[in-house]
Amino acid sequence: MNYLTAGVDADETALFVNLEESEDGIRANAAAVDIDLSDVHFLDLSPDSGVFTEEQYYHVFAPNEVEQELLTQAITDRVESLAPTASSSIRSRNSDI
Repeated sequence: MNYLTAGVDADETALFVNLEESEDGIRANAAAVDIDLSDVHFLDLSPDSGVFTEEQYYHVFAPNEVEQELLTQAITDRVESLAPTASSSIRSRNSDI
């Protein structure tokens, strides 16, 4: 979360792509430890409750699903809608901020 808030503090557009936990859950967990994500954009690709039935199981993504056009197109569309500038930097959660 620190890399997202560091980007916001640097006047960058921060986008969190969530694949498992809901946006509301992530925001609530962050708020519980005093991290303000109010200026962070989300692309919520987490499953809805219909995925969790007795006959189904849930896994984040099988390798062949990660490259499916619908998933990659959803991410591409959201990034383009935020219109990042050339001066925006991509931050890795492994970077030292």
